[in-house]
Amino acid sequence: MSGPKGFSYQVVSAQELRRREDNARRGRCEQHVIKLAGLCGQLEHYGAAPSVTVATPKRANHDELIKWENDLVQALAATQDQVHQVAAQAIVQRLNAGKVALDVSGLTLGLPQASATTPAPSASTPTPSQAGPAAELTKIAQLVAGLTDADQREQLTIRAAQVAATSHTDQAKGALLHLKTEVTNALRAEEFRALAGEVMLGIAHLNSPEAERLRLQAKSVGTMPEVTSLKQAATALLEAEAKAQDTQYVQQALGEVLEELGFTLEEDFEVAELGRAVAVADHPDHPGYGLRFQVNPADQRIYARLVAERATSPEDDTQAELETCAKTHAVMTALGRRGVAADLQFELAPGEATVDRLERTRSTGRSRSKQRRQTASRSRTVS
Repeated sequence: MSGPKGFSYQVVSAQELRRREDNARRGRCEQHVIKLAGLCGQLEHYGAAPSVTVATPKRANHDELIKWENDLVQALAATQDQVHQVAAQAIVQRLNAGKVALDVSGLTLGLPQASATTPAPSASTPTPSQAGPAAELTKIAQLVAGLTDADQREQLTIRAAQVAATSHTDQAKGALLHLKTEVTNALRAEEFRALAGEVMLGIAHLNSPEAERLRLQAKSVGTMPEVTSLKQAATALLEAEAKAQDTQYVQQALGEVLEELGFTLEEDFEVAELGRAVAVADHPDHPGYGLRFQVNPADQRIYARLVAERATSPEDDTQAELETCAKTHAVMTALGRRGVAADLQFELAPGEATVDRLERTRSTGRSRSKQRRQTASRSRTVS
């Protein structure tokens, strides 16, 4: 059969897929670096130095990027724990300056003991009348220290210090209850924002307006349904980006394959509605005819059909379809050598579909082909 054909396509080039993987990982690493710098700034505020540092790799190749990301993730966890420990110590010191003495023996957050250069504050024993509020305030101090937002942690520490300075026990208990609710809500909100942050890491390498919109949306996430909605939007954005990259890669590979097999593209691929890329290729064996190729990202297919460039008869059209059939399949086979798996989905019989007539100027094809080869060469060199 030799009429119009449709082929599904999938980019399987290991080099191209690794390039995309590295690009995504680089984006995540850049966000990790920003977050790590923020945590180090918090440590500096408390007069402490980070216990772990990560150097930026001199060569951003695949293996170095993997190591860099792993190092950054470990450094983030260690530095976040260090911030919690140092913040806990600072909070206790401030609260102990109030009228209610605190039992701080359990205020370690399960972290390593403080070093000799940063001694933990000594615990003082509360009086029987102070024990209730003091114990509750100790628990709240632990919760406040666990907040990652430095500004919010400071605001709630001030509130806790005010409670610690309250001399009336019943009044202190009421203020403690209100403060505990505030801290609990703040922690819950941070959990949702942390989940949103993980979602945003997945699109850290994207610079589209839609990606920026999602980043802004992530900052105000406050419920699990909002996190779910954000994740769905990010997944859809990644799928659209992957399709766009597939289309670009297939379009480039198809242009190179056509030239390799003796075709001439009179014009570069033209992007039509819905992102479809369309071009017509001529071959000297078939004067007066061309093969029209369409790369369609919506269903990830390549459509190929014969077009006539002058008035022809149905018999001539049928014969031309028969003669170009092998060449069309050869194009798809050659795509496989360039990392594009193309599988035949349908093929009409010769003469089953009308051959379209095409009017165009034929003056710049070879110069455009040469220009495209130069562009492709530069692109491969850069990547």
